[in-house]
Amino acid sequence: MTFAFFYRASLGGPDERREQKFATLVGESFLNVTHKYFTHTTKVDVPVVTPKVESVSAINAKQVKVTFNKPVNRVSAEDVDNYTISGDGVTSTSLQYAKLADEKSVILTLEYDNAALSASDVAFANGKEYELTVSKDITFKSGSKLGEDKKVKFTANDVEVPTVKNVTTLASDLIEVEFSEPVKMNSSAEVAANYEIKRIDEEGKEVGVAGLSISAAALTDSDNTKVLLQLSGAQLSPGQTYRIYVNKPLGIVDYAGYKVPAFTKDFKLESDTSVPQGVSAEVIDPKVVLVKFNKYVVAQPTDFYYNTTGTATNKANTATEAVYVGNNTYKVTFGSIMPAGKVYVFADGVYDALGNPAPTAKFEVTVNETQAPAVSSVEVVDSETIKVTFNEDIAVRDTATLDDDGNPIPGNTIQNARKYYEIKDKDGNVILIKDVRVGEKSNGNPDYSVRLIKLYPGNGLKTGANTIKVTGIKGSLDRTIADYTTTINVAAAEKMGVKLIAKKAAGTVNKDQFVLSLDPAKAQPAAEGQYSPLNLENWTVTTTLGTVRNLKDIPGASVTKISDYAYLVSTDKNQLATGDVTLSGLKTADGKSIEVVKQSVTFGTNGASYMDISSISGTNKFVESSTLTKDEITLKVNTLLNSVSAGDFQLYQDGVLMSGNPITSVTFTNNYKDGNSTITIKTTGLDLTSHTYSLKTVTNPGTKDVFGYTLVGSKGLALADTSAATMTKAYVIGDLIDTDVASGFQGAVSNLDGLTADTDGNNNRVIVEFNKAVSDANLNEADFVVVDSKGREYTVSNVESATDGKVLALTTSSALPAGEEFTVKLTKNLSVENVASGNIETRSFYLTGVSAAKGDYAGIYDGKEEIKLSFNQLLDLGMTLPTAYTLTSGNGTGTYESLGFAGLGTLTATISDAANTIVDAAGAVSADIDDNNKDIVITLTGFAGMTEPTNFTEVLEFAPNVSLVSAEGIPVNPVVTKKMSVGSLVSAPSISASFLPGTASFTVTNNYNMSLSGTYTNVDILSTTATGAPVDIADTATGQHLTIDTTATINGAVQTLVATLNSDGSITVTGTANAAVDQDVTFTLTDTATSASTTVTLNLKATQSNGSDFTVTVKSVN
Repeated sequence: MTFAFFYRASLGGPDERREQKFATLVGESFLNVTHKYFTHTTKVDVPVVTPKVESVSAINAKQVKVTFNKPVNRVSAEDVDNYTISGDGVTSTSLQYAKLADEKSVILTLEYDNAALSASDVAFANGKEYELTVSKDITFKSGSKLGEDKKVKFTANDVEVPTVKNVTTLASDLIEVEFSEPVKMNSSAEVAANYEIKRIDEEGKEVGVAGLSISAAALTDSDNTKVLLQLSGAQLSPGQTYRIYVNKPLGIVDYAGYKVPAFTKDFKLESDTSVPQGVSAEVIDPKVVLVKFNKYVVAQPTDFYYNTTGTATNKANTATEAVYVGNNTYKVTFGSIMPAGKVYVFADGVYDALGNPAPTAKFEVTVNETQAPAVSSVEVVDSETIKVTFNEDIAVRDTATLDDDGNPIPGNTIQNARKYYEIKDKDGNVILIKDVRVGEKSNGNPDYSVRLIKLYPGNGLKTGANTIKVTGIKGSLDRTIADYTTTINVAAAEKMGVKLIAKKAAGTVNKDQFVLSLDPAKAQPAAEGQYSPLNLENWTVTTTLGTVRNLKDIPGASVTKISDYAYLVSTDKNQLATGDVTLSGLKTADGKSIEVVKQSVTFGTNGASYMDISSISGTNKFVESSTLTKDEITLKVNTLLNSVSAGDFQLYQDGVLMSGNPITSVTFTNNYKDGNSTITIKTTGLDLTSHTYSLKTVTNPGTKDVFGYTLVGSKGLALADTSAATMTKAYVIGDLIDTDVASGFQGAVSNLDGLTADTDGNNNRVIVEFNKAVSDANLNEADFVVVDSKGREYTVSNVESATDGKVLALTTSSALPAGEEFTVKLTKNLSVENVASGNIETRSFYLTGVSAAKGDYAGIYDGKEEIKLSFNQLLDLGMTLPTAYTLTSGNGTGTYESLGFAGLGTLTATISDAANTIVDAAGAVSADIDDNNKDIVITLTGFAGMTEPTNFTEVLEFAPNVSLVSAEGIPVNPVVTKKMSVGSLVSAPSISASFLPGTASFTVTNNYNMSLSGTYTNVDILSTTATGAPVDIADTATGQHLTIDTTATINGAVQTLVATLNSDGSITVTGTANAAVDQDVTFTLTDTATSASTTVTLNLKATQSNGSDFTVTVKSVN
C-alpha cells in the first residue's frame, strides 16, 4: 500500500496571513471571534484573581513553557500569534506551534527545517538570554484578558540528554518511536539508517528478516518528538517477537547537540481489527471543535465540516485547519462562526494507520449565543492615527492591491474604506481620512479586530474635543454593529528633544545600531509598554534597500533602555542605512501625547576604529574639544560612553611619560541632549607655565561606548590650556603707591607690579586675581560690578592689568565703605577675553584695632609703654619689623603731632592748644608679632611722652603702611584706620547709683580716660566717716585715686554719709534722712590724679518717710 500521513494541514499559512497585515478596509464582515462565548448559569462568589504570567522557561533547546496563574482559553492560548520571541538567532517569526500542556500551561515550539513549511531550523543557545512577549489579548476561561503585553526574559540552559520514551506498533508496516524531547530532523531522526529491526527466534537469538527493511522515517507531530517508521518488503507478523535498535550509529541528536543513547526494545505486533470511528466532539469556541476518535487516524481539514440541517452531504462549511493534538484527537478550526443553537459536526474521509476508512461521524453540538459585535475602544496613537478596537475580528473581503503609497488595499477604491468612519474637530469641521488599515499583532501578523485610521499629514486631530463616529460595519453572522460615537480630547502635544547617533556593524560588533538620546529638560516618554520607545511598532527606519519599514519587520530588531535618557536600537548587520527615522505613538507616563519625532540619522563609514583620541577633525573626528587646567583634563567625545577605565590613559610631559602616575581618577558624564560624553581626568597638579603636555592611550584600553566599541589603543592627543580664566581671589586695597608696589613690600607680594599708583585716599580699588593671564584691553568695565553686604552696587570705572597678567585692579566710581567685604560679579557680555562669568567674595587684609598695654602708668606719656596693632588675618612672618621711629612735631591749634614707625604706619593726634607737644627724649622702638600671628606689639623705651594729654580734643589714630602683608600675600588696606584715646588709653569708669528703697536708678558713662578694670579688688577706703568730707578711694596697682563727695544737702541740712567697700567690689554709701523729701541730691566722682570729675544726680521721692535710711552704690561696670 502507499503510506501517507498528515500531522498538520491548513488553508492560509502564516506567510499568506502576513501579506494581508497592511490591508486597507473596504468591506466589513465577520471573520473570527476571540472573546468569551458561554453564559454562566450559577453565581459563585470567588476571590478576584488578576490574570498574569506566572513563569517562562526553556524546557529544552527547542521549546518554551509559559505558565499562567489561571486556566486559559484553549483557542487563545494555542494561537501562536499571541507570542513573540527575540534573542540570539531568534526573531519574531521563529515560533512554529503553541500547544496546551494543561489548563494553565502552554508549550511553544520553535520552527524547524521542513520544506513544506518553508521554515528554518531555529534553536536556543545555552547560556544566551531571550525575551518572550505574551500578548495582552491572551484570554482566560473566565473571559478576562491579560490586558497588557507581558515581556519576560529567560536564559536557555538545556542539560538533559534526550532518550527514547516509547516504541509502538501501529500496523504491520508502521512503527512509532517517541523521544523525550524534540530531535533534529533531516540529518538525524529522519535518517532510516539510524533504525534497525531484527526477528527473535525461539531460542532468543536475532535472525534476519528476508525482505524486511525501513524505507522511510518521518517526524509526525508538531513538536518533533515522534517518528513514524515505514517498513517495506516483508511485514511484521502477529505474535512474532521483534527487536528494534534505535540510534545504534548515534546519529540522532537533540537541538542542544546531545546524542540520544542507543536504545533496544523487544516487541510483538498486536493484531488490530477495530474499525476507526469518531467518538465525540466538543465545542471550545464558535469556530473551534475538538473531535476525538477511538484510535489514531489520519485526517485533513476538508474531512471536517458543519451545518445546521444534519444532512451529511451539506459540506458548505468546511474546516480551514485540522491539527492532531494527541490522545486520538484533532483540533478543528472552521472558516466561519457556527451559529448559536443546535449544530451538526461531521468527520468524513478519515482513515487509520492501516488505511481502514472510518465511517462518516455525525456529532450534534450546542453552540451558545455569542456576544454582539461592537466597538470596544477608540484611542489616539498619535495626531495622525486613531486606533479602533472591536470585540471580535472584522473581515477584509476583497483581494488586496497597492495604493499610491505602496500599501496593500482592496481592489475597490479607498473611498469605500473611509465611509465607515467620520471624524470632526471641535468646530464641527470634517477631518479627512487618508486610509484605514488592519491592525498588526506583536509578531507581525494581522490583527483583524483592530483598524488604524490614518489621517493626512499636517491635517490630523486638532487640539480640543474631536468626535469620531463608527457606522455601518458588519460583524459575525452578518450582524451590523451598532453606531458608535465618542469624543477624543486632544491636549497640546508635548515636545520631546532627541538626538540620534548611529554606528554600522564593524569589527567584533555585528549589529547596526543607533541611540535615541533624550533631552532631560523636555517631555519624557513612558518607560515601558505600548506608548514607550521600547515598542518596536512605534519606529520606522530606512533600510539598506532604500525602503522605509517598521522596525519590528527588520531582522534582529530590538530596543533597549540603557539609561534614564537613552535607548539603544539594534538590528542585524547590513539592515539599516542613512535616512529618516520616525518615532510615533508615544505618550508620557501620565498619558499626555508626544509629538511625532522625525529625524535623519547618518551611518558613518568610520568602522570599528572611530574611538581614536587623535581624530580631532574631519567628518570622523572623535574628540570634539579638549581642555587642560592645572588639576584637570577634559575630552568631549562624539559618542555616548558606557564605561571608562582609569588605566587607559597615560600623561606625557614635554614628550616624556610622566613617572609616578599623576592621574588620580578618570570619570565620564553623558550629555544626552547633545549625544556626546565628557571624559574628566583628574591629576595631582600640572605645571602649565613651564611644560607642555599630551595624552596617550595604552595598548589595549577597556573604555567602551554604548555601541560596544572600544577605545583605540596607542593613540595620542596634544593638550593645550583652553579653559576660560576664572577669578580665584579678590580683596580691597584702597590706596596703591607705585613705589610700594615696586619694591617696598615687607612680604613676598610682586604680582601687583605694573599697576598705576592711586593716592587719592578713597577706598575704591579692588584687586581681582585670575588663574591665568587676562588682558585689560579685552575686558569691559561694564561686565564687572561690586556689591556690598546690603546689596548696594558700585559701578567699575576702570580695569587695569598688572605686569604678570593674572591680576586686575578694578576702580569703582565711588568710595567703598571702609572695613567691609564685598562681592565682585563678572558677567561676560561685552568682554572678548576668554573669561568665565561668576562671583567671588573679597577677603581683604585690614587693621581691626589698636590699644595700649600698661607700663608704669596707664598711658604712653610716661616711661616704657606698648602699643598693640590687631589685624583680621594671619600676618606674613617674613616681614621686617621696625627698630626705630621718627618724630614729626608741630605746634598750634589744629596741627598734627605724628609718631611714625617704618614699614608699619603712623600714630597721629590733633592738638587743640599750642602749648601741647609730643616731647621726644632719647629712646628706641622694637616690634614683635604676637603668638596668635594676628597682632603686632610695638614697645617704646625712653619716650618722654606727651604733656597735658587731658587737653587733647581728639584721640590718637593709627594708619597702617601699605607694605604690610598677610600670610596669604594680601597687602593691607591702608584706608582702614583705628583710633585710641590719649592719656590712660583706657575708657572712663561707669557709675551705677541708686537710692533704696526708692526707684531712681541710672548709669552714667563718661569718656574720661580712666578705668578700674573689673571689680575694685585693689581698692582701699582711706576716708569713710568724716562729716562733710569726701570718701577717698585709691587703686593700689596704679596709684590713682578717686574721691566720692559724701556731703549731701537734704532739706537744707548737711548729712553725714558712711562709705563701705563690699565683697563684690562695689562701694555703698548710706545715710539717714531727717524728713520726707522730694528733691535732687548731687554726688561727685573725682579722679584725684587728673582732677577730672563727674556728678551723679538722684531724686529722692516724696515717698521717703522721715528717718528712713537710703543708700548710694558706686561700682565699675567695665
